[in-house]
Amino acid sequence: MLLIGSVLTIIVSLLYVTKDEWLKYFEELYLSFDRETVQLEAGEPFEPASYIRSYDPEAVITFPNREEIDTKKPGTYWVVYHISNGKKEKDMKLLVEVKDTEATVIRLKRSSVTVSDRSKLKAEDYIDSVVDIVDGDLRSKTTTKITKDKIIYKVSDTHGNEAQETLDIHIEKPKSNETESVPKIEGPRTDMPPQQKQEVAPIEKDVPVTAQSRSFPFIEGKTFDQTYQECMAAGNAAVRAGQANTASCTVYDDENGIHKGYVLNFD
Repeated sequence: MLLIGSVLTIIVSLLYVTKDEWLKYFEELYLSFDRETVQLEAGEPFEPASYIRSYDPEAVITFPNREEIDTKKPGTYWVVYHISNGKKEKDMKLLVEVKDTEATVIRLKRSSVTVSDRSKLKAEDYIDSVVDIVDGDLRSKTTTKITKDKIIYKVSDTHGNEAQETLDIHIEKPKSNETESVPKIEGPRTDMPPQQKQEVAPIEKDVPVTAQSRSFPFIEGKTFDQTYQECMAAGNAAVRAGQANTASCTVYDDENGIHKGYVLNFD
């Protein structure tokens, strides 16, 4: 009787496992996004895990390769998310739009110059750099105009974004024993180009990094964005505590290239 009972137990267990595996063919695989279209500014990173609202926790998701989208090239891209439970699988597409709405950044070597002869000014000599996130170096495309009291620098990128910067001119009367005046620096330029969105941050001395890197794995019941916010909150807390200068959270993968969570790093 004991032998018969053991055999029946094994048979029932096998039938249960077989039934469980068989039901996977009829399960509905689901994966939903938190938006219909992802809109990125040129140069902004594409983070595929950040746009998922919910998914089947028993399934495996293969994320699109971030390198498939060159965010420095404006355009429309379709990315594919693959989901599988081992018995069935399907693909989900998400539309990504990369736009260039930021103007080129013009940086000058100084904010003003004092001369006795305006005709001796060479506007190009005061340009430090002219860089666009999409078009690159646009120094050669920059136009200059010298007026009575300033030099005006203008440039437009391939998507029609215009940038302008000015350098003030101060005219000094030459002294009787001087035949030529030499341009002099009035002071370092501390203002940012008007087209930039961020404000100038005070320059602080680097602190020694004492904070330790740690990982924040994706877990059931918590969205990818919530995991990212948790990671950044821990990083910002360490920076405010003087344990690091900056903190960043990046996705880490397993040996199969599947995203497993975020890792917190410090500089």
